[in-house]
Amino acid sequence: MIYRYAVGYCVKRKHPEVLKELEVTISAVQSEETSVGSLRPDPQTMKWKATNTRQVKLTDSIVNFIANDLLPLSIVDRKDFRNILSLAEPCFTMPSRKHISQTLIPQRTASVQDHLRSQMQQAQDICLTIDLWSIRDMRSFFGIIGHFIQDYALQSVMLACRRFKGKRTAENIFRMYEETMTCYNILNKISGIVTDNAANMVKAFTMFPPSDVQDSDTDQEVSTDVVDLVDVSKELDYLPPDTSKLVSFCHKSTKATKVLEGHFKLQIANATRWNSQLKMMRSIL
Repeated sequence: MIYRYAVGYCVKRKHPEVLKELEVTISAVQSEETSVGSLRPDPQTMKWKATNTRQVKLTDSIVNFIANDLLPLSIVDRKDFRNILSLAEPCFTMPSRKHISQTLIPQRTASVQDHLRSQMQQAQDICLTIDLWSIRDMRSFFGIIGHFIQDYALQSVMLACRRFKGKRTAENIFRMYEETMTCYNILNKISGIVTDNAANMVKAFTMFPPSDVQDSDTDQEVSTDVVDLVDVSKELDYLPPDTSKLVSFCHKSTKATKVLEGHFKLQIANATRWNSQLKMMRSIL
């Protein structure tokens, strides 16, 4: 004790500037510990009720965060994620993974579908792009995107991305197409369908065209038997043969890459993507 007092007296008398720096450092450390302690949630803090406006908004934000970024539902069970929200809002109650999967996600899905139905009813004509593909474990999926003009602007919305079970026959493809169109009540608004040139796709929309539509005002039949099936590979046969070679060269040449860096990014065509040639031409032009 006497030794510690003697050292402190010596420092204060012989090295006042060192003592001052030590006092400033100790004060900063104590202040930081105080601020960190104030951020720790009080375990006895009253939690919001499920109907609280702030609780509902934060819960909706978490659902949007998971859905928009395609995150796993297990993120709500992660300790670090819970700690962040606990520090930011101690009164908030984190929804469980089961509640999100069985209640919140289905509610959001129904809300989005209702909004899409409202949009579709306002459109006069709708063009579709339809595709059927398989992932690495050979599970098939069926996708439909609708395109229409609304308020003088082109709108594109995902109408379906569903698991396709069974044989990939023209009958099954058309059945799933018809189920989706009936769900949105837009069978009489389809003016064009774009698919690849697979035999089952072409057959689905030539042998089973949309049925005739009855006009309630004039009692006249409006034929919608003709559906435009665009074979993209044939439509783009006019592309200059050297175009692909140019893009391929730029992707393999370090010198060309350096010249184009920061100015252009050439898109190379892909045989499995029907719109890749269009993107390639846009990148060049």
